[in-house]
Amino acid sequence: MKERVKYIAAYRVAPIRAVTHLAAVKEIRPYNGTRKYQLIFDGPAQEITHVPLQSEMFRPQAPFYVQKDKLLAAKTLDEARQIPGRDFFEQGVLNHLRDGLKDDRDAGLTVDGAAR
Repeated sequence: MKERVKYIAAYRVAPIRAVTHLAAVKEIRPYNGTRKYQLIFDGPAQEITHVPLQSEMFRPQAPFYVQKDKLLAAKTLDEARQIPGRDFFEQGVLNHLRDGLKDDRDAGLTVDGAAR
């Protein structure tokens, strides 16, 4: 997968809560014999039009992949990610919180957000 990484986008936490910069990746190489990697950029990161979160419920918690064109065209980070079932899942989570249900099985959800 690492050979497919062409750019790195930077997400900035509160109070900004948006992807704000993009850098082209020149090289990815192993880091000091560990399972980690060092990314060498092709130049400084460039500021882009900010791509904010749509929902506070789905803040980035780990790296994820998205196409550069989709990110630059998106009005929100959720739109760029285009996760199938997101609207249904988010509404289910909101209902779950509102109704005080014990677990996700009570809300009729699966891990991917599809109805059971």
